[in-house]
Amino acid sequence: MAGYVSWEEFERCVTHLLTISDRLADGWVLHNKEAPEAAYLVKKVTVPDASNKTDIDASVLLLEEPLDDILEDKNVIARPTTGALTWEYHVLYSHSYCVPTLYFNAWTTDGRLLSLEDVWRRVHTKFQRSLQEDRWSVLTQQEHPVLRRPYYWLHPCRTAQILGCLQGRSPNIVITWLSTVGPVVGLTLDPQYGEITLSE
Repeated sequence: MAGYVSWEEFERCVTHLLTISDRLADGWVLHNKEAPEAAYLVKKVTVPDASNKTDIDASVLLLEEPLDDILEDKNVIARPTTGALTWEYHVLYSHSYCVPTLYFNAWTTDGRLLSLEDVWRRVHTKFQRSLQEDRWSVLTQQEHPVLRRPYYWLHPCRTAQILGCLQGRSPNIVITWLSTVGPVVGLTLDPQYGEITLSE
C-alpha cells in the first residue's frame, strides 16, 4: 500500500522539525523561504572518511631500509587518503509523487564529489544486500529540482511504500520517514526528534 503526504502536512512537519532542530542546535535550515512551494531543508555534516586508508607511495620505498624505519621517517612522502567527507542533505517535497524526498551530495576535503559507485560503497552495511538487489531504483543521481545540479537521491517510489506502512502511526511523518531512510546514507536523527510532540 502506497502512502502520500499533502503539501500542507509536509509544511507542518517541516516547521516542527525545524523547531526541534533549533532546540537541539542540530543544524537543519530552511532554504528558499521566499518561494514556499520550492522550499527545502538542508543539513551539512562533516565526518571522518573511514573507508580509506593512508597509502605510502611505493616509489619512495628503498628496499634496503626496514619498513618500520620508513613508516617512522617524517621525510617520507605519504598520500593521505584518509580525511573527512562532507555530506549535504536536502529534504524536498515531490509534487509528482506527493512524498518527501531526500537528495544529497558528498565530497572530500579537496572538493572532489563522490561518484555514484563511491556512494553505493558507503551505504550502511545493513542495507548493502537490498541495495545490491535493485540499486538503480533505490539510490541514483538526479537533477535537483530547485538547484538544477546533479544530486544523489533516494527514489521516491520507495518512499511511498515506506509511508504506507507508517501513516497513522506518527505525529510527524517527515521525521519518522527521515529517521527510517536517513541511516541508509549516513544521516541519523537525535532520538529527541521522536520525543518532542507537535504541541510542545
